[in-house]
Order: sequence, then C-alpha cells, then structure tokens
Amino acid sequence: MVESSLQWTEKYAPRNIDEIVGNPSAVAELKSWATNWNPKKKPLLLVGPPGSGKTTSALALARTMGWEVLEMNASDERNKKSVEHIAGLASVSSTFSGGKRLILFDEIDGMMREDRGGASAVTTVLKGSRNPVLLTANDAYANSLRSIRAYCQIVKFKKVHYGTIRNRLRDICTAEGVSFDEDALLELAKRASGNLKSAINDLQAISGSDITIKSLNVLGLRDEQGSVFNALLKIFKKKSFSEAREAFANCDESPDLFFKWVEDNAPSEYSGKELAEVLKNLALADVFAGRITKRQAWNLMKYQIDLMTAGASLADSQGGYTAYQFPSSIRKLSSSKSMRGVRDSLAAKIGERIHASKKEVITEYLPYLRELFKKNPAGFTKLFNLDEKEIAFFGG
Repeated sequence: MVESSLQWTEKYAPRNIDEIVGNPSAVAELKSWATNWNPKKKPLLLVGPPGSGKTTSALALARTMGWEVLEMNASDERNKKSVEHIAGLASVSSTFSGGKRLILFDEIDGMMREDRGGASAVTTVLKGSRNPVLLTANDAYANSLRSIRAYCQIVKFKKVHYGTIRNRLRDICTAEGVSFDEDALLELAKRASGNLKSAINDLQAISGSDITIKSLNVLGLRDEQGSVFNALLKIFKKKSFSEAREAFANCDESPDLFFKWVEDNAPSEYSGKELAEVLKNLALADVFAGRITKRQAWNLMKYQIDLMTAGASLADSQGGYTAYQFPSSIRKLSSSKSMRGVRDSLAAKIGERIHASKKEVITEYLPYLRELFKKNPAGFTKLFNLDEKEIAFFGG
C-alpha cells in the first residue's frame, strides 16, 4: 500500500504517548501506571466516548514502553477457547526478546454483551497476568462489565475539545498541502462532537479541494452517534457481522436510504467476484424490501438489514482509503444540507403527534410513513400539515 492510500487516522497516528491529542489527565495516568508497572498493579479500564483516544493511547503507550502488543478487538473470535489460548498464554509469558507484552482487550463492553464463554477467561487473565493489561469500553458502569470492574482501575477519557481538534486538523492540512479557511476548520471540529477520529476522516473525505465552509455541506449527515460515512467505514473495512449491523443501528438513517448508500459505494470497495457477491446480497435485500412494502410484512426488515450490512461486509475489499460518495439519487439534496434539516424537522413534528422521539421516527417509522403517504398523499399532508419540502421528502 502506497502512503497516499493510507487513511489519515493511520498516517497521522501518534508515534508515542506524548503525541496524544487531548485528555492530558488520562494520558498522565497511563504514563504513571506504565512506568511503575508490576504484576500487582491492576489492569487499566479506559472508558470514554468513541473517538476520544482510548485505543490510540493504548497503542502509543506500548510503542513508548517498547512493549509488544497482543490485541483482541470486536472483529476477533473472542470465545473462551480463543481467550485462554491467546491472551491466557500471553499473560504469563514474555516475548522472545524477554520484554513485556501489552494485552489489549479493545471494546470489551461489546464482548461482554455477546458473551460466548469468554468473560470468565478474561477475568482469569485480569487476576493472574504477568504482563500489563489494558481494556477499553464506552461505559465503565454498563451492566455487562459488572464482573470485571473490581479487577480494574478505571481511567476516564472525555470528548476532545473542538479547539484541540481544530489545531490537529490544521497540522494535517499543512502536512498534506491542503488549503483551508480557519472558519471551516473550526466548524469541522465542532461538528465532530468531540470525536477526533471522525473529524480527521471527514477532513480527508473533502480534501480533494480547498477546505471552505461551502465544502462542508457534503458532511451534513453528521450525528452524535455516528455518521453515514463512519457506518460505511465499519461495514466495508472491519469485516465483522455484529459491527456491520451495529453500524446501521447507530446511524440515523432509514433502511431504504441506507441501502442506497451501500449500493452506490460498494463498487468503490470491491471488484470481480467479491463485488458480484456483495451485489447479490444487496439484490436479495432489495427483494425483501419489496416484500415488506407489498405485503406490509415488517418482520422481514431484519433480513433486509442483515443482507445490506453484514452481506456487504464479509467480502474482501480492495484495501486502502476510499472517499465515499452520496448516492447519486440524493446528491443534490444532500450537498445543500437540506435533506437532514427537512428530515429532522419533519421527524420532530411527527414525533410530537404520535408521542415518539425524533430518533424513533427516523429509524423506525419513516419507512411506514412513506407508504402511508403514497396511499393517501392529500390526507397525509393535511394530517401532519406538511410544507413543500416535507412533501418532496416523502417523494411527492
């Protein structure tokens, strides 16, 4: 892979712990723990929101200390046997050179939620490891982590301040020779909602031209729980059934619109037999979508979602960085930022009438509402007092 094809989150990843951006208190705790580490030290559980630097800090710490890393993350098979054979062995042995080995359980809360017998093996590692152990999670006090909290020291990571993110984006633009407006970088940093990784991904996505306020319009789908761009990244790059489904669940999009995103971007990720297999799965997803509409059989939606997420995730992509594009059918509307604004205001209006949250309307009710609109556009328009843009959103 040539350097230009690297994702910038990898290309500009910190080389050591002192290059970590944000969370100085948490970083200081990490450094102190590592410097004074001995087998009696409790493992550290790094907790905080996505993009706050937990995994990046763990890997940077290992490089600083000269520790080899054994990482088990959400895409690995983490049942009891695999944990015992891999992490269990590593926890009581040194590297070939006699050095320490850092055992990293990344996204441990995801593993404990889908416990396949691995939880007890992880606890054994925490209690008896002869090597340093780090774990990462979004919420230390989730019920799924009750069995391991007592064996860990908790280190809290916070969202990275937008000013810190702006400074990092400026450094990357300078290194890449990308022209930018300061106001645009500040706005991009604020939109990231404390997620440095997402901000860097967004910067790279629009780096084909000067970074201006106008060029940010293509990023109108940013959401606190994740964007379409990040969802596609997980589906196409991480190769995990559960992560692919979760990517859609955390993305504020209806199934039919998300399908268009996957369908339009799949040819940029796959070729040959892999592309054919993905398109076959998407075709089946489209079949289920048709049956849902025709028969009003909403129980079939789980199959549509599995086929368009996991069905597009398990093929071998071409690798490297991919600049995802808006679906051609909605590119004009999306680039003007009007789609999300109309959708959100519409969801809030409808939610007030049917006593549901905006997110519930977007993720659960919009497919049904579109069908109701098709059956009786005039009555639906009158019922919810729709304006012209809202009628257009429903396809009228």
